[in-house]
Amino acid sequence: MRKRLPTSSVIDANCYQSSHRAHDYAEIVRRWKAVAKAAKLRIEVIAEQGGYRVYGLKSRAMGGGAPLYVSAGCHGDEPAAVAGLLEWAEENVEQMAHRPLMLFPCLNPWGLVNNTRHNHEGLDLNRQFHDESHPLITAWRKFIEDFRFPVALTLHEDYDANGIYLYELNPCAGHSYGEPLLQQCEQFIPREWRVSIEGRKAKCAIVRRTRGVPKLDGMPEAVMLFAEQGGATLTFETPSEFGLFDRVRAHKAFVAGLFEMTR
Repeated sequence: MRKRLPTSSVIDANCYQSSHRAHDYAEIVRRWKAVAKAAKLRIEVIAEQGGYRVYGLKSRAMGGGAPLYVSAGCHGDEPAAVAGLLEWAEENVEQMAHRPLMLFPCLNPWGLVNNTRHNHEGLDLNRQFHDESHPLITAWRKFIEDFRFPVALTLHEDYDANGIYLYELNPCAGHSYGEPLLQQCEQFIPREWRVSIEGRKAKCAIVRRTRGVPKLDGMPEAVMLFAEQGGATLTFETPSEFGLFDRVRAHKAFVAGLFEMTR
């Protein structure tokens, strides 16, 4: 059973729920452009999909070390991932200016605006990253082609989840990012209690693999990055039936934790 929130937290959550603009893509873009200007990030249109521009951002420090990759909004009905990444960025402008970073704030804006998992073509984009003929995937590949990411993070939500959990593809068998990062997020949402998630064994809400490519129907973004680049890829999931306020805070905490761990 979830702990009862303090009255102040209930008020904050209710205010957030009634005033959020998590599906307002024009407002999201406006705020990201302000972040890019303040943090001196390069913001580029990488593609147009369903009448919306898809953006990628690179820090000017990309040549100064191993870049951290973060993306959100591949599924349009997972707004806390998009909002959490944006709010984290707005609160960490100074730090972002001096770190090698690549960010994709929302890969599926049409889906976000229409609150649907799929894109305007009816496709699940997170099963299309093997399709080099798809315009968005082609543009995404071109945008990242000159870089290698020791750690990549994709932010998601899960309608069937009972709590937060993580998919961790990590070639380093003796090291895991998952446990300390989930600990930071538990102050907002408890962990998933199931020991099997989508047919895969989970331990303490972490589904972990150190070698080989998972067999799936299509190719997710994180799996493609793991298969082609060989670095660690993390897919953080929040339960979409929980309150938006808590889900956004969990995403912010996860990004913040990873940012600190990869300094």
